[in-house]
Amino acid sequence: MTQVTINGKPCSELGWKTVKALDMIFGGMHNVPFSVKSRKAFDQTLERLIECVVCVPSFASYDFDLLTRATIAAHLFQVRIEISGVNQNYISIEFYNRKNGGTMFERHPNIESLIERLKTESAKHNYAPGAIDYTGE
Repeated sequence: MTQVTINGKPCSELGWKTVKALDMIFGGMHNVPFSVKSRKAFDQTLERLIECVVCVPSFASYDFDLLTRATIAAHLFQVRIEISGVNQNYISIEFYNRKNGGTMFERHPNIESLIERLKTESAKHNYAPGAIDYTGE
């Protein structure tokens, strides 16, 4: 990877993946609702973990689809994304660098292998619409 800089300072591979993922999740870096503290993360050469604290009213799968965008970004850029609450207004988004192979704590599937795995599991468990009888009969 070519050395990338942000604000004139070196940026690690994880830093660059994090910038790309946040750009995808929020529709541009200018839309990321950073707290002041978290902006410093990209000025460091961190390789293991970058944490961003953001003010987000909701993380949803479709309407205001930040959750879906985060999931897709994680698989496209091969980063593990962990989301946890900080307080009633802020969440922490942690980014961990991953790769194709390795142990459970080193790897992250790309989007194509994730889709194939979910299709296989869906067929095995019969998750098709109407396949589950909620009436108990």
